[in-house]
Amino acid sequence: MDPLTTTDPAAPQAATRLPDGGHASDQAIFYIAAFKLVKALLFFAAAAGLFRMVNKDNKVEIAKILHAVRIDGDSRLAKQVLFKANVISDPQKKIFGYVLSLYGALFATEGVGLLLRKRWAEYFTVIMTASGIPIELYELLHRARAKVEPLVPEDQHASFFLANRTTGLKLALLVVNVAILWYLVNYLRRHRAHPVPVESKAAT
Repeated sequence: MDPLTTTDPAAPQAATRLPDGGHASDQAIFYIAAFKLVKALLFFAAAAGLFRMVNKDNKVEIAKILHAVRIDGDSRLAKQVLFKANVISDPQKKIFGYVLSLYGALFATEGVGLLLRKRWAEYFTVIMTASGIPIELYELLHRARAKVEPLVPEDQHASFFLANRTTGLKLALLVVNVAILWYLVNYLRRHRAHPVPVESKAAT
């Protein structure tokens, strides 16, 4: 007897587990949603920081942030951050703030939709993740080929330190996004190949 059409009370649970692996897939979707929501919070926090810096001295505000996260203001990393932040104008802060807010909203939409187990959110996450991977690859390849120039001429080592840390973070995020894309594509394929009947969904 077909387990998807049987009237046995245990059948709906079996049918629900057949396409997606049951609790394992639920946990995976939850972790992906949490990852997206964390990214959303980080983008919103960065945008808020940029908006807060409008009409204020960049160096003073960055120095406060470095002090809050316990980074020595005289360290090589601090010098690089302060030098780079000082060249950003107020209009650029606003533009970057709006862009970061938009990305935060998109990641929040993905995360909330996945938590609610909405099918459109699964497809939306696949599209967003797939569209971002080529950009991340281009940035990594461009950074690898480009010659790293020191932002502070007398501090060559700090430039390489900052560049290597940024590249490592981008590479880690790329690996995570590729894994997320691979999982969701296979997850959606399993559901399309083995759709759960309406009766089974209602029973659960």
